[in-house]
Order: sequence, then C-alpha cells, then structure tokens
Amino acid sequence: MGAASFNYWILLTTALISLTALQAVPDKLEITNKKEDLVVTADAIPLEIATCTVKNVYPTEQIIWYKNGLQLETVTERNDDMYMAPHTVREPSGLFTVSSILFMKIFRKDNDSTFHCSVIYETPEKKILILNSTMVHRNIHYYTEEVTFELMQPKVIKEGDTVTMKCTADGHPVPEFQLFKLQHGEEKEIPYSSNGIYVFKSIRRKDSGTYRCEALDFDSPEEINLKRDLVITVNYLDSVIVHPSGTVTVSLGETKEVTCTAIGSQEPKIVWLKNGKPVSNTQILSLKEVDYNSQGTYTCEASIPSVPGLVKRNNTVITVTGKPAMEDLKSEYDIEHNKATLTCSAVGNPLPIITWSIPKLKPMDSQSENRVTSTLLIEITKELSESTVQCTAKNEVGSSMKTIQLIKLPEKEMTAGTGDADHQTGTGSSVAVIAVVVSVVLLLVIVGLLYFLHKSKKLPCGRQEKKSLSTPEGKTEDIVVEMKNDRPNEEAGLLGAKSGKQ
Repeated sequence: MGAASFNYWILLTTALISLTALQAVPDKLEITNKKEDLVVTADAIPLEIATCTVKNVYPTEQIIWYKNGLQLETVTERNDDMYMAPHTVREPSGLFTVSSILFMKIFRKDNDSTFHCSVIYETPEKKILILNSTMVHRNIHYYTEEVTFELMQPKVIKEGDTVTMKCTADGHPVPEFQLFKLQHGEEKEIPYSSNGIYVFKSIRRKDSGTYRCEALDFDSPEEINLKRDLVITVNYLDSVIVHPSGTVTVSLGETKEVTCTAIGSQEPKIVWLKNGKPVSNTQILSLKEVDYNSQGTYTCEASIPSVPGLVKRNNTVITVTGKPAMEDLKSEYDIEHNKATLTCSAVGNPLPIITWSIPKLKPMDSQSENRVTSTLLIEITKELSESTVQCTAKNEVGSSMKTIQLIKLPEKEMTAGTGDADHQTGTGSSVAVIAVVVSVVLLLVIVGLLYFLHKSKKLPCGRQEKKSLSTPEGKTEDIVVEMKNDRPNEEAGLLGAKSGKQ
C-alpha cells in the first residue's frame, strides 16, 4: 500500500472516531456497594462506601459524589478522612469507561446517610446535561458507648403498681442484655424479654432492691462501662387497725377513746373523719362527755403524703345510749282561728315515746334513727290562754319533760269554748228581752187574780185615787193597778191602795 493510501485510511478512521465520539453520550450511570456492614472502630479509618461507573463516553467525564444530597469535594489524594479513587479504561472502540470509588471515615451518626454520584456531559447539540445515579444506603455497625437503665413510669412506686424496667444501649445493632438483682453482694439473674424490658405486673414490697443491666457488646472498648444499676423502692401501707372496732356503745355523758394504728414504709399521717369532715389528726380519738350528736361513723384515714394514692381506711361506729334529750323547737300560732301547733322532739337510745299533758287529743308522730318528733294541734280557749302544756319523752333509761308556755291572746280573741265576743253580746240581749216578757206575764197574772177576787166579792175594790203601796197599820187597803207603756218592749205598773176597814 502506498503512502497516499495509508494516509487516507488514517484520516477515515479519525473521522469515524470523531463521529462516534460526538454520539457517545452516557446513557446510564451505575452505583454499586458491598453488602457487608460498615464497622465503626475506635481507630476509625476511611472505608469503601460505593463505586460509581459510566461506560462508553467520549471524551472522559468527571464523576461527582454526594452525601445526603450535598456535593462532596473532589479529593483524589489518599488521606485519613475522605478521598476518591478514579479509574479510566479506553475500550477497543475508542470510547472510555470511567469509574470512581468513594472512601470515607464513618461515624455512628452516619447510620442514616445516603450516597449517590453524577456526571455532567455535553450533547451533540451542545447542551449541558447531568446524569444522576440511584441512592445507596450503607448499614453501619458501631459499638455501644452508653447504656441506660430506667423506669418507664414515675419513680414513686407503691404496692400493686405495674412497674416496667427498660435497659437500652446506643450500639448498632442493639446488643443483647442481661438483668440481675443484687442480693447480699451477688448477682442473681432474672428473666426478661429480648429487648431488655422487665415488667412487675403487681409489684410487692419484697421486690424492693438494686437491679443491674449489662449490655453484651463485645466490640466496645474495655474502658467503656456496659453495666448500669437501678434502685427500686416499693412504698407500702398495711391495713388500718381501729380499737375498739365495729359498733361501740357509750353511755350518755361518758368519755370514750378510740385508737388508730397503721404501719407503712414511711410514717403514716393519721386523720379521723366524721361525715367526711376531719375531727382529729391524732392517733387517739377522744370523745369527751358524749351526747347524742357524738354518735355516728368515725373513719380513720392513714396515708403517706409523698406517695399519691397510698391511702388506707377503717371505721368504727359510736352508739350513745341514755335518757331522752329534748330539742328546742318553736310552736306555731294561728291567732285568727285561735289555733296552736305544738311540737316536741327528743333524741334518745333506745328510741323514746312522747306523751302530752292533754290526753284527749291525738298527736302526729314521726321518727328517724334515734329521734322522735310529736306534733299536737290544739284550740286555745279562755281556760288554756296563758297556761302551760307539758310533753314527756321516755325510754328504758329515763325520761325528760318539756313545758310549753301558751301565749296570751287578745281579750276579743278568747272564747269560753262556745263562741266569740259577738255571739256573747247577742246572747245577753236575748236574755234581757226574755226577762222583760216574763215580768209582764207575771204582772198580768197578779192583776187577773186580783180582778177575780174582786168579782167574787172577796176583795173590795174600787176606783180610787192612786196612793202609795204602803198603808198605815190597822187600815183596810183598796188595791188599784195601773199599767202604762212608756216605750216599746217596756212595761210599768202602779199599785195603789185605799184606806178602809175590811
């Protein structure tokens, strides 16, 4: 072949290569990494993170690395922190395969980091484009530096609570644990779940003590302490003892003492309650000179103030026996109708019976517990006005009496038991009229008798002058009767006599 032919073929090959290069744009960017975990050691050195490869490019392109979306500085010189190892291979076709390996020192904080790479290239149309790879994540294995052992709920614990202990470590993957209870200086292993959790479903006072958790991480340096201790104190309060207990009977006026005893992990606070209200804050409840208001249910409440919810209670019932005690209740008066409602109430044990000094009237009685109330409705007559009424309460122990002073009603309001003042006035007028009529009738009878005697000539009678009814001694008298009506409903008579001899 001549020199001219050889030069022709060289020019043709160069043209073909140039034409091919113009079309050799990257269509794929591959990123690969090893499957094993990256292990963080105390003497950390840069580790191989991933390899990025682009094939059949012309001219060669530079590969750029990113961590968590941020571009890394391109460093090709080997060092102790981070660098890239580029590699270029020319294929028989005249195109190139370019790769880059990323080396970086890894820390435990990089466990969630992502990496990718990219190339920037120019198209035949002179456009600048960028091609990105997929993201890769490397699982990092790092040793435990810190162990924690704690309670999952408030640290104040009482008997019966559900208590959870949890042991954790900051190594990855999370190491196994061992749990112990220290007894007399020795470790007694206790069972637990695989995640380092132990649960007391209903903790008791015997569970108080020191517990230890140990992380089994053999990659950790010897100088790191992988053990942690936890002290648990279980607060408790025994049942409250009241003496005397149950129902206690006390005589009226006596003094009675009731004792409350409670034992707990701390000194309990004692409070005596009656009807929910405090009556004493001492261990001994002293009831002096009891009355009926002293009886009832007394509750001893023991608590440990520093432990919320740790409270125990016990009751005793005080019953007071004695003669009835009268209560002061006011009576009610209906002056318009001369009525009075008298009320008598007494408290006693046994329950008393109430009687009244007015036996003919029937009272209305009601009772509740040791109290009886009797109500009496009476009419206040003239005889009862300003008088007293007695009510007597009596039981098996004794009796008590109460005197009720009735009020004095106005004179016009009093009755004699038959009517009011107007009725009395009307009755008096009727009696006066009847008296006048009777007098007139008697007088007419006398006149008729005299007239009869005169006609029968047994008595001389004639019309004479009117004279005095009194005649001289020894003289015969003629009797003249004269009747005159001075005004309606009134009669008058004049009796005169004549002197004469019979």
